Amino acid sequence: MGECWYSINEVGGVTYANEAAALYIEMVRKNHYYLAKVRIQPVIEVHNVLLTICCDDKEVYKDLLDLRPANLIIRKLAVPSDKIILKVTEQSGKEIISWDCREYRTNPPEIPV
Repeated sequence: MGECWYSINEVGGVTYANEAAALYIEMVRKNHYYLAKVRIQPVIEVHNVLLTICCDDKEVYKDLLDLRPANLIIRKLAVPSDKIILKVTEQSGKEIISWDCREYRTNPPEIPV
């Protein structure tokens, strides 16, 4: 698979992206909780998808929404930890995009000398 390019002007950054969407998650520490700021920029159009956010093995947010390339999805919610799991899935359960709070780094392949 080659590279996939698309506009993400309004996302504010990229935490993770694939061929279907780009997402940016910003975790802001407050007194005794974190504020999760989530932005999803879809590239595909799919109706009635499920956005689920879990924290500490508990579901903290669930919403049914429509993905459209012209519509940036923004959600803000208080969560007890900065370790969230976000999933966007079709009604069939097929995953569109997900994030599990991992560090995302790309390492160049090692070239033998």
